[in-house]
Amino acid sequence: MAESTDRAVAVDLTELERSMLSIGLGDWGGPASCGDAMAQVLGFRDVDDLHKQGERISESIWRGETQTRRDWTRAFASLEVMLTDSLGSGEWGAIHGYVKEDLYAALGPLRRKLPIDRSYLRTWR
Repeated sequence: MAESTDRAVAVDLTELERSMLSIGLGDWGGPASCGDAMAQVLGFRDVDDLHKQGERISESIWRGETQTRRDWTRAFASLEVMLTDSLGSGEWGAIHGYVKEDLYAALGPLRRKLPIDRSYLRTWR
């Protein structure tokens, strides 16, 4: 899908969902850092792009603004990876004041809400 045809889509999110997506994008600058390859899998050009675009997307989500399918996809992919113990920080829920079970319970409904398009993610080959 061409980026120029990627229209903004409004999604009604709870405060928890906004927080989860924002943390999933923002925590890559902390102990759970990644390299360019992981950033590319998440739909970014490289780590610098992940930090720059991740901050922009995160702030926009907090303001309740519409996002492109590409940005919704990148935000959710970042969240999913960040929640894992093997690739992300795993325990970030407790660090940010959330119960891990509550985060996982919110993940499914959030996935169904978002207009995710996997074509924006890079696959390992």
